[in-house]
Amino acid sequence: MCTLAVSFGVFSLYPLVVAANRDEYYDRPAEPPQVLARDPVIFGPRDARAGGTWAGVNEHGVFAGLTNLSGLSPRDPARRSRGELVPAALRHRNAGEAVLAMHAAAAQRSHNPFQAVVCDGRALYMVKHLT
Repeated sequence: MCTLAVSFGVFSLYPLVVAANRDEYYDRPAEPPQVLARDPVIFGPRDARAGGTWAGVNEHGVFAGLTNLSGLSPRDPARRSRGELVPAALRHRNAGEAVLAMHAAAAQRSHNPFQAVVCDGRALYMVKHLT
C-alpha cells in the first residue's frame, strides 16, 4: 500500500510538508522526480508504464498526491490511468481550483477508486473516489 503523509499548518516556516512512499507494486517502472510540464511548471516522479504521476507540485505551490484504493472492487483495466489526475489538477493556480478539477474528473467515473490530497499552504482538501 502506498503512503502519503501531510503536515499542514504545523510549522510556520513550512506551511506544507509532505512525505510519500510508493510501494504498491515493486515491479512497476517509475522515473525519478523531474519537470513533467512547463506551462505551468509541474515537478514530480513519472510512472514509466502509463505516464502521469502519483504526486507532484507546480510553480504556484500547489501539491497533489494520489493513492489507489484497493480492495473495494477488482481493478478495471479498461478505465483510464489515475496517474493523469495529478498533472491535470496541477495545471491550476490554487488548491481550490485543482480540487474542483479532480472532482470533475472523478465524477466521470472513468478511473478506478482512489484517494487524493490537494493543498497549497492556504487550504487542504481530500478527494475520495470510490466507484
